[in-house]
Amino acid sequence: MLHVVLLFAMGADWKDYIAHVRQEVDGLDKKACFSRVGRQHKYDFIVTFEDSQRVQNLRERLLRALNVLDAHLEVVEGCKAYCQSFSDRIHSHDGKEILLELHAHSAHLRAHRRAVSAILDRSKSTLELLLKILEYRNDESLTRNGVALHKDIETMRDIAYHSKRENETLVKLAEQGRKDGRALKALSVLGTLYLPATFTAVCFSPSLLMHREDD
Repeated sequence: MLHVVLLFAMGADWKDYIAHVRQEVDGLDKKACFSRVGRQHKYDFIVTFEDSQRVQNLRERLLRALNVLDAHLEVVEGCKAYCQSFSDRIHSHDGKEILLELHAHSAHLRAHRRAVSAILDRSKSTLELLLKILEYRNDESLTRNGVALHKDIETMRDIAYHSKRENETLVKLAEQGRKDGRALKALSVLGTLYLPATFTAVCFSPSLLMHREDD
């Protein structure tokens, strides 16, 4: 009888645990089902890689819960077989009542196992959908970045082209400046060469000599 009480105590909190896990999966499933696939908007759900990690963590917990339920069911089935053989030998009324309780407890455990298995299957599709959303958004982000990079490259090409044209213009201006400098240098040399002769011609000009004779 003590073993039966312990078995019932071990299976008492399964309903609350399953409800708690189902609530967590529902929240993540809502994100997966109602999030926009493309670019995230202001009032959209925030889907991150952490959400997929949470789903995977929940799946591991559910798998452990299935293992515990299976082990619990094996113990219950063993107790049922023992009680059945014991009841057949002594024809005890208490043994039959315990056997009926064990049957009911086994049915509850199997129901809990089906519920955990259903949540596990649902979490698998939720995880796949979350990963698809993240993959699509990542691809779209890479596409946007690629387009922006292409525009930046085109802008840099335009800047380089205009810079090249400006450099060519500056080179032409510099060449023209050098030519003008050589011309001015030549004119300066010519002016320097002709300046003494010009000065001498002015000094001995007839008008200046006549002015001196008048004095």
